[in-house]
Amino acid sequence: MKLAVRVSVFLLFAALSLPTANAELAASLDCTNIGRNYVTAVANFSTISTPTRDDFKAVKRERKLAERQYRGCTKEINREFKSELKRIKELYPKLEGQTELNLRNKAEKDKAIAAAIITRDLKIQELPILPPLPFFQR
Repeated sequence: MKLAVRVSVFLLFAALSLPTANAELAASLDCTNIGRNYVTAVANFSTISTPTRDDFKAVKRERKLAERQYRGCTKEINREFKSELKRIKELYPKLEGQTELNLRNKAEKDKAIAAAIITRDLKIQELPILPPLPFFQR
């Protein structure tokens, strides 16, 4: 009985904390400032003459947050790309018995898809690159 109560409490807590975590991630998706706190933490860590394990853990924690933000931004860019592809597909439909129009639509559709791919790739390339974790000696 105690195990069932523990599991129920755990599942309830997990279900309640999940929307909060997603809301925090969505609010923190400032894709132009990815890793700003991490870069600051790395700079502060490098100025410490004898860093402790806790100092390194703080930098490592900031790195994980920055990576999560980066993944969230790439997911958002890919969602935008997917909706753009759906819009393009609806804009240039294939029509029965209209070969010439279908060929023209296919050419326009291909150009629009190529432009969408280039736009998506440029957005991903514009995301800041995270510096590596600093070296920590015990």
